[in-house]
Amino acid sequence: MMNFKNLFKLYFDESRVFGLDILRFFAIMFVVVGHGLIYMPRMVKGIVSYFIFDGVTIFFVLSGFLIGGILIKVLNKESFTFKTLLEFWKRRWFRTLPAYLLVLILLLGLNIIFNEKFVFNSEIIKYFLFLQNFKTPHPSFFPEAWSLSIEEWFYLISPIMIFSLINFLNLSVKKQS
Repeated sequence: MMNFKNLFKLYFDESRVFGLDILRFFAIMFVVVGHGLIYMPRMVKGIVSYFIFDGVTIFFVLSGFLIGGILIKVLNKESFTFKTLLEFWKRRWFRTLPAYLLVLILLLGLNIIFNEKFVFNSEIIKYFLFLQNFKTPHPSFFPEAWSLSIEEWFYLISPIMIFSLINFLNLSVKKQS
């Protein structure tokens, strides 16, 4: 027999910061509503736009805060070696790359099948390296990917800078026991 008391029981992770989840909710809401403004009447759009913040910027701040926190924890627990750096990248990229590549390949396939004017060229290859908006404005194909390229380069460059500062300048890192 099913115990209905446990059906509605909430389990909370003690290490989770719910304020960050609330901030993430607002960032998602701002992005969705911001994109949906195109479908709203002009009068409603004018009023709602005063209450919409830049959700992508909130995501960038959250990402920097969370990634910075992860890097600080790694630095406090162990020495920051190249192996540690590779582990950090592996964890980050296994969280973001599979979904990104799935959507990218799906969009490519749909365009090849249904868009007669679609041309697979060097601009498209840049998406696989997150270079689509590196030196030029973002191409029209998969416009949502502009923020992902910035985030992925942040994941790559920030730890390298920290690794370099610590290892090449012989900076000490306070270790917690």
